[in-house]
Amino acid sequence: MFWVTGLGLDRLEERALAREEKRREIESEEKKREMESEERKGEMEFELKQLELQSMSNAKSDATGTPNSNMSNPRLPALNIATDQVDLYLERFERHCSSMGWPKQDWPSCLVNLLSGEALTIFLSMDSEESKNYDIVRETLLLRFNCTESGIRAISFRQTSL
Repeated sequence: MFWVTGLGLDRLEERALAREEKRREIESEEKKREMESEERKGEMEFELKQLELQSMSNAKSDATGTPNSNMSNPRLPALNIATDQVDLYLERFERHCSSMGWPKQDWPSCLVNLLSGEALTIFLSMDSEESKNYDIVRETLLLRFNCTESGIRAISFRQTSL
C-alpha cells in the first residue's frame, strides 16, 4: 500500500486549493464576460428600438404630410410688407421650396412661419381648407397687396396720372 506522508498531504492540499482557486477565477471571468455581453446586447436592443421609433416617426410624418423640422423653418428672411414686394418674395419662397424638394402641399405651413403683421392676419383669416392650398394662399396675398395683373395696372395708372 501507498502511504501519504504529512508533507506530501500538504502539497496535495495546496495543489487542490490552487486548482479550486483557478477554477473560481475562470468561472468569475466567464460570468463577467456573460454580463458584459448581456449589457452590450441590451444597449444594442435599446439603440435598435430608438432607431425603429425614429423611423416610424419619420414615416408617420411623411404619410400625414406634416412637414419635418427643417421644413417648418425655411432659411429665408421673414416677409416685411414695408420693404418687400410680395410677388417677388413669394417667387423667392417658391424657388427655395422647389430647390429643397419640399412637396407643394407643405408650402403653406412653411410660409406661415415667415409671415407677420397684416400678411399673417390675412393668412389666419382664411378658411382652414383654403389655407392648406398654397395657390389659394398665394393668390389671396397677391390680391390683398395689389400684386395681381389688374392691381399692378391700377397702381401704375395712378402713378402715371399724378
